[in-house]
Amino acid sequence: MKILFATVGGSYKPIVQAIEQLKPDHVVFVCSDGPKSSEEMITGTGNVIKAAWKDDKPTLPNIPTQLSMSAGDYRIIKVSPDDLDAAVQRIEQEIESFGPEHELIADYTGGTKTMTAAMVLASLDHRVQLYLVKGARTDLEKVVDGTQCCSRAVVDRVRFDREFRNLLQSWKRFAYGEASSGLASMELPADSTIQNRHIMAKTLSEGFDAWDRFDHHRARTLLMAYRAQTARLYAPYINALDAMCGEHEPAKSEGARIHDLWLNALRCAATSRYDDAISRVYR
Repeated sequence: MKILFATVGGSYKPIVQAIEQLKPDHVVFVCSDGPKSSEEMITGTGNVIKAAWKDDKPTLPNIPTQLSMSAGDYRIIKVSPDDLDAAVQRIEQEIESFGPEHELIADYTGGTKTMTAAMVLASLDHRVQLYLVKGARTDLEKVVDGTQCCSRAVVDRVRFDREFRNLLQSWKRFAYGEASSGLASMELPADSTIQNRHIMAKTLSEGFDAWDRFDHHRARTLLMAYRAQTARLYAPYINALDAMCGEHEPAKSEGARIHDLWLNALRCAATSRYDDAISRVYR
């Protein structure tokens, strides 16, 4: 099923536009909570929506009625209009209630600024595709009526950067294999610059993971791919691998490997793997 999350604010038109264009199987209306809740735009009886802001009184029925939606076609969740933490938590809870077999999309055009921010944050972290109703503008207040269309929001770089940074945090715990596995499973944007960053990070993660498993020749091969580009940062590591692999002075390779074993033990101890650390010291 295609599930649409739609933030509900003062204007009904962007929501109607999104539903008509995206044709979801089910809609989750995200309404504001409190005495001035936007829930009335979904559940209100009679005429509850003004066709235009300048109208004296409402002349249109609620949104589901306008779209001939039945009760089973949608549900409502309410979030705080101004509490970002609470709004994100509530939207995430609802997103997580749907299994991976569903296609999740979100339109964040309506609602308060906090509701919009909450929908974007929750969607970025849960692989929900974002959409925005936009159109021609003559000012920064609103788009020209009749020019609206629901467009996919371009967030590939933002989503990549967030996931990329989180995965590379594993390096701080010396969990290079974890970083490598996570990077391998990432969905990449088409941007070649981003792809090159990803390939480099994955290759280096695999290299340091091989090093941690004492596969020094494999580690050297992988890190050598970036010797020229990262001379200042990675040259000391490659020089150490050269020594352990006996590339220049074979007589010194044993001492280099013993020193590396000690450093490996320290890394194990730093991550509370004391049994592994002691076994390396004995070795």
